[in-house]
Amino acid sequence: MNLTDRPLYLNRLMNYKERDEIKIITGVRGVGKTSILKLFRQKLIDSGIDSDCIISIDLESVKYCFTSYAIILYDLVAGKIVSGKRNFLLIDEVQRVNDWQEVIIKLKANFDIDIYISNSGASIIDDEFCDKLKYKPLEIHVLPLSFKEYLDFISNEGLNIDVDKAFGDYLNFGGMPIPSAIDNLGYLRNIFFSTMAQDVLAGSKIVDNSTVLLIAKILFTEMGHIHSFNSIGKILIEIEEKSPSVRTIENYIKMLVDAKLFYTVPVFDIKLNCSLTRYIKYYPVDLGIYSLMIGSHEIYDKNILESIIYFELLRLGVKVSTCKIGNKKVAFLAESKDNKIYIHVSNSVKDSNNNFKAKEFFAPLRAINDHYSKWILTLDKVSAHSQDGIRISNIIDFLLDE
Repeated sequence: MNLTDRPLYLNRLMNYKERDEIKIITGVRGVGKTSILKLFRQKLIDSGIDSDCIISIDLESVKYCFTSYAIILYDLVAGKIVSGKRNFLLIDEVQRVNDWQEVIIKLKANFDIDIYISNSGASIIDDEFCDKLKYKPLEIHVLPLSFKEYLDFISNEGLNIDVDKAFGDYLNFGGMPIPSAIDNLGYLRNIFFSTMAQDVLAGSKIVDNSTVLLIAKILFTEMGHIHSFNSIGKILIEIEEKSPSVRTIENYIKMLVDAKLFYTVPVFDIKLNCSLTRYIKYYPVDLGIYSLMIGSHEIYDKNILESIIYFELLRLGVKVSTCKIGNKKVAFLAESKDNKIYIHVSNSVKDSNNNFKAKEFFAPLRAINDHYSKWILTLDKVSAHSQDGIRISNIIDFLLDE
C-alpha cells in the first residue's frame, strides 16, 4: 500500500532533525504514527542519510515481539550502531518495553544518536524522565487526517473526487487513514476496543469496565455539549439508577482523555475574564468512531461541524476554548501569540428565501465588545465576506484554504 504524505508532521520532524532533543510522536491508535515513521525514514534517506545509519524498530511487529525488556532493546540497538557516524533511531510503540526510559537515556549518553519514538495512550513525558535528560523532549501530536489530507488520501487510493460527496463521507466515516479495501466500521471497531483494552483499562486493577464504557458512550452522545463531572454523574443515574463518586467519574474520564479517545475544550467566561474550571466540552478524536458508537445520525449536525473545526484549529497550533458571555455561547475562541479569533459554527446562516437570518443569530458574536475578529463558518455556499463586521465563510473553503 502506498503511504500518503503527511507534510504537517514530516516537515516538523525534518525541522527537528537539527535539534538534539528526543522526539516523541503521540496519538490515538490507528492514527498513522507507524506510517509517519516509515515516511520519515525515507525522508532521511532522500536527504542524504545512509540507510545503514537508520535503525527502525516496530515493537508491534512479530519480528520484535521478544523485545519487551530494557536490556534486550539496548543490546539490539547498540549492535546496529554505525561507529563514526550520526545514527538515527526510530522506535514505534516504545511503551511496550519495560523501563524503556533507561534505555533511551543510556543510548543517548553512549552514542551519537538522534532518537524518535512513538507511543499510544497517556503521555510518556514525566518530570523524572525530563530530570534525567536535563530537558523536556519534543512532542509531535498526530491527529486523524484533516479534510485536505483526506482528499489526498482517497486520491492516492485511485478514487475519483467529488469534494461535496467526500466531505459528507468525511463527516460520516472520519479521518482515520483506512485503506479503501478494508471494512471501515470493522477497522474502527478494532481501533476503539483495542484502545479501550490496552490504553484505558489495562493500566488499572480497580476499574469498573462497564462503567468506563458507559461514560465513553455518554461522551460520544453529548459531543460538543458543556458538562461538569456532576452532570455526567446525573446522566449515569438516569441510565443505571446509580452512579460512582464524582472523583471516580473524573478519573474514568481522565483515562479516556489520556488514551486520546476524547479531547477536552475549556470554557472561558468573557465577562468574568477567566476559565470555568468545572465545565468542559468533549469531542471524540474521530467522527468515524463517533458514527460507530452512535449509529445513524444527522451528519450535518452543528456539533459534528464544530468537531471538524475544533481539530482543524488544533492542527494550526492555536490554543482553543469555548466561550460564553452571559447566556450566550460562541463555539470557539482561537488564540495565537499575537491574535484572537472568535468562531461561531452553523450549518446555515440563510433562511428559506436565501437571505441572512435575523440579527439574533449573530447576537453571541455581537455581544463581545473587544476588537478581535469574529467569524461564522457555515455550509452555505458563500464567498467570504463580512456582515455587520462579522466574517462569514464556507466551512469547506476554510478547511481547504492554504
